[in-house]
Amino acid sequence: SGGLYSAPAVVPSSTVTVSAVEASGSLASASASVTIAIPKVAITPLTATIAAGRSQQFTVTVTNTLNKAVSWSVNGVAGGGSATGKISSAGLYYAPSAPAKGGSVTIAATSAADSNISAGATVTIPDVVTVTPASISVASGKSQQFAASINGIGSSSVLWSVGGVAGGNSTLG
Repeated sequence: SGGLYSAPAVVPSSTVTVSAVEASGSLASASASVTIAIPKVAITPLTATIAAGRSQQFTVTVTNTLNKAVSWSVNGVAGGGSATGKISSAGLYYAPSAPAKGGSVTIAATSAADSNISAGATVTIPDVVTVTPASISVASGKSQQFAASINGIGSSSVLWSVGGVAGGNSTLG
């Protein structure tokens, strides 16, 4: 009644009209247009590629609200989990140490002011193949067993080559 406008918590429209009409009932009136600033969330970087077991810092910017707090999630799970990686309340993402397969996860920052407002980023965790032993000397005519590991998980699902030749040959071994 005193002319103090308070924007609604749920915004029906980004613009509303506030009007004042003379109380005596005459036709004297005036209006003002009010644009309601909808909270916005932005996250950087939008994409990242990191190795298993490594971390990536994400930064969030919240505008159009006094409440700058956000909640973080990984693939829709608050704080993440062991299979997808975890994210701290400060936006530091820790990739899982040994994902079953390389792939990607979605990091989201959701506004505490409005849970319908969020921003997302994609993290790719590529498969990393290692061979052990990494270096060895083998006497002519002798053999050496090698093992392959993908992201720290032993695997027989690899294709072996010697000197760039699939399976090797009589010259290379």
